[in-house]
Amino acid sequence: MKLYKLAPISVALMMVSGVVFANSAVINQDGADNAADILQSNMINGTATIGQVGDRNIGDIDQKNNSNASRYTNATISTTGNDNKATISQNNDWDTTAAITQVGNLNNAVINQLYATDYSTATIDQVNNAVDNNATITQAGSDYSIADIDQNHVKYSDATITQDDSDYNSAYILQNGFNFYVDATITQGGGNWNVAKIYQTNPFGGWSDYSSAEITQAGSSNEATVTQASSYNSDAVVEQTGSSHNAVVYQGPGNYNEANVSQFDSSHEANVTQGGGYNLANVTQYGTSNDADVNQSGNHNIAYVDQWNTGNEADVVQSGDWNVADIDQTGTGYASITQSGLGESDWVNTATIIQSTVGDSAVITQTGLGGNTATIVQQP
Repeated sequence: MKLYKLAPISVALMMVSGVVFANSAVINQDGADNAADILQSNMINGTATIGQVGDRNIGDIDQKNNSNASRYTNATISTTGNDNKATISQNNDWDTTAAITQVGNLNNAVINQLYATDYSTATIDQVNNAVDNNATITQAGSDYSIADIDQNHVKYSDATITQDDSDYNSAYILQNGFNFYVDATITQGGGNWNVAKIYQTNPFGGWSDYSSAEITQAGSSNEATVTQASSYNSDAVVEQTGSSHNAVVYQGPGNYNEANVSQFDSSHEANVTQGGGYNLANVTQYGTSNDADVNQSGNHNIAYVDQWNTGNEADVVQSGDWNVADIDQTGTGYASITQSGLGESDWVNTATIIQSTVGDSAVITQTGLGGNTATIVQQP
């Protein structure tokens, strides 16, 4: 069935006072150079839908609360074609849903859920070889909310989720498929008990190209996961401020993998696993009861673990041709380095453990063809 072809359209549904119940606005456009705009104010059970098929179309939905409680609102924008843009804004709306689906090339999607948009969900899907994509979700002052970006068969894509001043929120980014220059950034600031996960993978084999993933969390009891499966020239950065954190970084078989994990305050845990290539892992933990595990396999692995205060524990396992591991602990703790590789004159394994408190324990195990260097310094 052919969709209705409309010129640039603006639909406004609003009341100066009172609340609008169960209103619905739908715009369908077929063709090129179309624009669609829906404005809904002070809604309960309001629905806004824009469907566009063609080139160079622009869609915008604005749902907001001016004076009364808006809730249970739903906004959906679906575009198929080239050069598409989509924008959804939901302000002071409680228990809202926003979804953008883009199929085509050169897409851009922005969702903003701001100011007491609790129990809200925001989803962006950019699929089917969508080249040069950008996706941004911002949730501020929104507790118990979910943000999800899925970029499938991506190429020059960026994905950004920002959740500020919010508690009990979840953020997920999946960049899957043929990849190319892929970036992903999640920032959760000024909130507690938030969860953030980034997955950059390629189920068809090959590389994740020039991938980069970054997670920043400020608050307590946070959790972070970064996975870059086929990797290649990948970076992963996780920074957590607060207590009872958990961070897991996994970078698959790819090449120039680098992982940096920083955790501050008490009860932190970090687990870094890297595949082959020129791997570099940096783990910094300031606080009490910290735990760090680094497992590197492949060539030319380098791992640095820096832990401060009591209850520290660090385990580094490396299997490759030229491994370097350094653990520095200030505070009572346990440190272990296990290295296996060639270990000959030009490809030596080097392990160093420095501890500065009474009651510390350190173990270094090296296997290979010789030429390995091991150093333990304990100076309470």
